[in-house]
Amino acid sequence: MLFLLVQLVLATPWAREKVAGQVTKRTGLDCRIGGLSWTPWGGAGIRALVVDQPRELGWDQPLLTIERLRVQPDYVSCFKRQWRVRSVEVDRPELSLSVEMLVAMARRSIPTADPPALAVVEESPAPGPVIPSEL
Repeated sequence: MLFLLVQLVLATPWAREKVAGQVTKRTGLDCRIGGLSWTPWGGAGIRALVVDQPRELGWDQPLLTIERLRVQPDYVSCFKRQWRVRSVEVDRPELSLSVEMLVAMARRSIPTADPPALAVVEESPAPGPVIPSEL
């Protein structure tokens, strides 16, 4: 019964939009998902994953399309709250990088002309030798 309920929820546009929203939030790029699935023996699946190029580049072709993505969790580690993945399968990935995207990525990785100011710590002079006073 629970399995059927999970499948019904995953088939809704709400679930697809929710997962696509999480991908968009983490990547900063718009994302669309054609379908979601989950089975205890096969893990989680995403069909027709499309990640768009940044809007400001004006590039119509998607950055990434994946026909099917399947993630098989390690259920034993999940019970221990360690969330490990047993396997990841990616079917028919297509990556399209525009020259504009590469330039934008390069610009982000180049340090600014003004390096950050460094804090200067002045050391106090070391104390001189201690001479015991005579009694």
